[in-house]
Amino acid sequence: MSKSQDPFALRKAPVQERSRQMFQWILDAAIHLFEEKDFESATTNEIAERAGVSIGSLYQYFPNKEAILLQLLKQHSERVFGALEKVLGASSVRAQPPEYLVRAVLALMDEHHQDTPTLHRMFWSKAPFSDELAQFKQACRERLRASLANLIQLHPALYVEDPDISAWILIQIVSNVVHEHHYQEDSPSKERIFQELEHIILGYLLVKEHPLAKTGSMS
Repeated sequence: MSKSQDPFALRKAPVQERSRQMFQWILDAAIHLFEEKDFESATTNEIAERAGVSIGSLYQYFPNKEAILLQLLKQHSERVFGALEKVLGASSVRAQPPEYLVRAVLALMDEHHQDTPTLHRMFWSKAPFSDELAQFKQACRERLRASLANLIQLHPALYVEDPDISAWILIQIVSNVVHEHHYQEDSPSKERIFQELEHIILGYLLVKEHPLAKTGSMS
């Protein structure tokens, strides 16, 4: 799909300092409204009013609120991946004990979830909103899986037969547990949950011989 056909492409990118500031005001206002209400009920008029700009100024950059959401998700994903790369950088990952890496990744997931919980929920939601948003989210998930699989493959203390599958499984476990912890009022304490998550992940990654492989060899 070309940019002219993409209904969520920016109409123009901000260039001057003033326009970049206005652009960010709109994004900041949108995420606050999405947190207070929800994505479906928030309107572009409300976003413009909260940002302190005219609706015409908003439409200079964004054709609709889905385009705003896409930009927010892009910013969110770049923050997450930037932080992850500092933790999972290939130059240092082999020197860190597995316990440190697991705790660092769990803390990062929790931090970004608390920072913008609604945005985090929309990022991981199965609701596509649109084909373009679904494709973007899928690309981000693939990037995350590749980063984690690379970590598993590089670290000398981790033992799995298929790093890619293991990365996918771990992402599902962590994202769902962290998500449910934040949205279930009767969930256990964060400290207890993260302690158990750490035990589960380390128990899985530090097993030198997969139980299924052992079973298969005996059959």
